[in-house]
Amino acid sequence: MVTATTGGVLRTVVLKVIDAQCGRTTKTHVEASWTTDVGQADCLVHVNVDADGFVYVLDGHNCCVQLYDTDLHHVRDLLDAQRGLQEPRKIAVDAHSGRLYVAEGAGSVLVYDII
Repeated sequence: MVTATTGGVLRTVVLKVIDAQCGRTTKTHVEASWTTDVGQADCLVHVNVDADGFVYVLDGHNCCVQLYDTDLHHVRDLLDAQRGLQEPRKIAVDAHSGRLYVAEGAGSVLVYDII
């Protein structure tokens, strides 16, 4: 959600974990920040969860993959344009190999070791 205000924009990102059995929200993480860059809203393109419950978020506008822990706290940025991302569309995590797969807009798949 992006809310415009005088002198800037409040940018809000909400992550929720929903129990598949009952449909209820079990965890929520809200990140809000002010920016004067009105035309640059973040675009969360894809989310993936590994076997340990870590959440991988693909931010298409900022061209990065972010890692959140099981309590939905931001741990670190894993990948960005400096590490080869250009037009990321989807992500997949292989817990056994420790690899992150990123599907790009041009049809290519990038493979990263994340462990």
